[in-house]
Amino acid sequence: MTPFVHGHTTAFTLDPAKHPVMLEYRIDGYPSLPLALAIELIAQVALKQHTSDPMHRDLTLAGIRMQSPLMAYGDDAFAIEVGNHAHHRQTWNLCCDLRNQDGVLIEPSKRYATCTFEPTPNSLSPSDPSNDSVTDRQAIEAIEQSPIEPIDENAVMFLGHLFRGSKLGQLTSIGYGSAPFAEQIPTAAAHFNVPLANSVWGEAIGGKPAITPTATIDLMLDAVQRLADRRTGEECIICGIDELQIHRHPNEGESLTTLAKWIAPNLDEIGGTAAANVYGEAGDLVVRMIGIQIEQHLGTRSIFI
Repeated sequence: MTPFVHGHTTAFTLDPAKHPVMLEYRIDGYPSLPLALAIELIAQVALKQHTSDPMHRDLTLAGIRMQSPLMAYGDDAFAIEVGNHAHHRQTWNLCCDLRNQDGVLIEPSKRYATCTFEPTPNSLSPSDPSNDSVTDRQAIEAIEQSPIEPIDENAVMFLGHLFRGSKLGQLTSIGYGSAPFAEQIPTAAAHFNVPLANSVWGEAIGGKPAITPTATIDLMLDAVQRLADRRTGEECIICGIDELQIHRHPNEGESLTTLAKWIAPNLDEIGGTAAANVYGEAGDLVVRMIGIQIEQHLGTRSIFI
């Protein structure tokens, strides 16, 4: 994927035939752009505006919202554009022309995702005791004493209208329980190994160094979605993250553990809000997500507010 820069906008050409990450993530059968990849593309463009250091790692992304799923309805390659918001320079939009199955333009530069980029030290350091690492470890240990669901690494997640292929990387196991001292907060603890850099995620960004740990973020969201489906009894889709803190990039093949928490249901009881942390082999905080927004999947016409 080679970016084309024009003014303050950067365009990326996506081709489902050449970028299998879209074939591995499908909604209602259509190749789709995973939220984790949308975040990475925005970060690549935004980082250039803030620093010349391509290996900048300690950063926070806020107000991440997926307005609607970005799907490829035909076989042709298409271009997405990432650029500044007209009045808020730290807010970035990911847009793409909306066309029907015959290629007819329906809406030019339709906005699919937005994000505020802050390449500054995180508000919470990995060593800060307020990062919940102690209670998270207690929750993980409690869940691991209960039956754990092993996950076939060659399996796919295909529930209803959402398809997630094994090439994206897979959770190796997941278990469910509740948070210590807060039994009303359901939790899920999942384990996975970080995919290699030459996976479909690496191919999607043309082999360049990733700004965000894309595969790790995607697997965290996978664990959150499984917890949401279990809690609501409905097929859910993640449509936003209030704050995403990246403390370090995990190593290839590193064994990680993520704890997802179901914080509260929405007022209409359809969907809710969750949070998740992922820890490295040494127990250090790797990525933290606050305010994960979840909605019921309503098909290809889903529009998220």
